[in-house]
Formats: sequence, structure tokens, C-alpha cells
Amino acid sequence: MQGSVAVRKFAVNGKAKPVARRPSGRSLRYDVKRNGRASKKRAALRLRSGRRSAPDALADVTSFLRPGDVINISGHDPWWQLWWQVPNAAIRGNQRRIFGAQSIWHDTHCILYLDPQHTLSVQPWRARWLTAPDYCRKRISIWRFTKHAVFPKEEIDLMMAYAQEHLIGQVYDIGQLLDILVNTILGYPNVIHYRIFDWGRSRKVCSVGVRVLFERLRQVLEDNGRPSFKPLFRKLNPTAPWPGGVFPQSRIPDQYGVDVESTAPAHFANSHYFDGEFELVAVFDQGWRVYPLP
Repeated sequence: MQGSVAVRKFAVNGKAKPVARRPSGRSLRYDVKRNGRASKKRAALRLRSGRRSAPDALADVTSFLRPGDVINISGHDPWWQLWWQVPNAAIRGNQRRIFGAQSIWHDTHCILYLDPQHTLSVQPWRARWLTAPDYCRKRISIWRFTKHAVFPKEEIDLMMAYAQEHLIGQVYDIGQLLDILVNTILGYPNVIHYRIFDWGRSRKVCSVGVRVLFERLRQVLEDNGRPSFKPLFRKLNPTAPWPGGVFPQSRIPDQYGVDVESTAPAHFANSHYFDGEFELVAVFDQGWRVYPLP
């Protein structure tokens, strides 16, 4: 994009898409230039009043959501809330170590939209259902599954029932998060080779809980002889751009790809390194739409 002043690029499926960079303070400004000339909408996108009104933000966000959409959230909490700052920093550092500084590594939470009343959030201290008003004014990106055109109601109901029975109310597994970080440091970024802190199979972290529902649906479809899709994050894209070349095969050494329990928010946002399982639909910051431009 020529002459971009305050945008950075979201690399999606090998293509760059403009996304406003992280704002400082309460003032937000997205100066977008097209073909060397400032966009006529620049003044409208110069946001000086902090968060957008809740009704407007909710209407805009929900207009993009479809059942089965993954929503990544980039957490930015006050400096004194160390109980959030520390894990957020650890998650970002882990994702940057896996995918590199040129990737989308800043997301810290991952949720799954199933219907207006049910968005799965595996979060501290217990997994629960959210609705769009809970997250529509946060810094979010919406990602759509590309390997299954539309999720029929019965498939959404299946995922919802499984989440209700096996995930909702379960304690957030901080131990699993620590295992992910430890294994990455020890050279196993996509495989849980050492289980040191895991609190149990029934307890998950956010992105693992989201992926579990996709893999559960795939398994049920296959068992019933219905059209399905391949396991997520198994196949590498041999042409995916990477600093100095392409995404290295050594980052996914196992033939089975990324372990379900190693899944991070960044796997959904960087699926162009794999088989392009997810594509970017929209980006919002404090309720204001950043991509696609209004």
C-alpha cells in the first residue's frame, strides 16, 4: 500500500492486508493513503474519543460474524494488572518465537462464535459462554474457516453441545500454558513433548478449546461417512513467505503437524503458513472497524 502512514500489514494467505498499528493512549488515528493521495475517509477514521459507542460497535461487529468464526483478541491491560500482563507477555513471546517477528503474534486470547448467545471462551478462571457485547469493543480480529463452506445448524449444535458438556465450567489450565512455553523453549514448538505442569485432559487453554471443537466435529463427520475436512495445521505451505525464505519445515517436525494441545491464537492468524485453514474477515479496535475500511 503506497504512502501508508499509520498502517502495518496483516499477511494473510501470502497477501498483505492493511491493518492499523497499535494506537498509543486514548487517541486513535488511521491515516490511510491510496495511490499517494490521502483517502477522503481519513478524517472520519481519525478517532479522538476513545471507544466507539456500544450499540454502534455491536451492530458493526455482528454484521461480520458467522457461526464457526474464530475471534482473536489482543489483550492490553493496565500495567498494574500483573496477573494479566505476565501471561500476555509470555503468550506473545512464545508466538513470536514460533512464527517470527514478521508474523501476527500479538493476539493473546482466542474464542469461537457459534450463535448470538454462545461464544466459547476458555478463560481464567473457568470456561464460559460470552455474547458479542462482551468483546465487541476490544481489539479483535475475525477469522473464517475456509475448508468447510458453511456450518449447518446441526453441526453448530454438535459443537455447542460438546463444549457445554466438556468445556464450560472447567478450570482454565495454566499448567497447559506453561507446558506450551516450556516445550517451545526446549525446541518443541508444536509438540507437547514434555508434560510437566498440565492439570488434566479435561482442562484447556483458550485456543486449545477452540481447536478441540473443530477436531471433534471433523471426527464425528468422518465417523458418519459425511464430507469432512483434514486435521488443522498439519500441512505446510511450501511457498509461504518467511524472512529470508519460506516457513521452515523444521518448525513443524512431526508428520502429524501441530499437536492440538500446542495450538496458540497465532496458529489461527498465521494459517497461511499451513494450508490456509482460516482467512481474515475483519479487524476492530475499541469497536472501530479497521479492516475492511468503512
